[in-house]
Amino acid sequence: MSLTTSSTWMCNFIIGLVTPDIIESIGYGTYLFFAAFALIAFAFTWFIIPRTKGK
Repeated sequence: MSLTTSSTWMCNFIIGLVTPDIIESIGYGTYLFFAAFALIAFAFTWFIIPRTKGK
């Protein structure tokens, strides 16, 4: 649990650092960039990670 928690905190820290610079560079495209990663994560979860319902 400590590894996953520290990994999440570090990722959030990095996103917090780079987001203002990205917004200055590409504007609203920043949101599209993060939305693309969210869609990729959704597709990975939906199609790759096995279901455990009823097991």
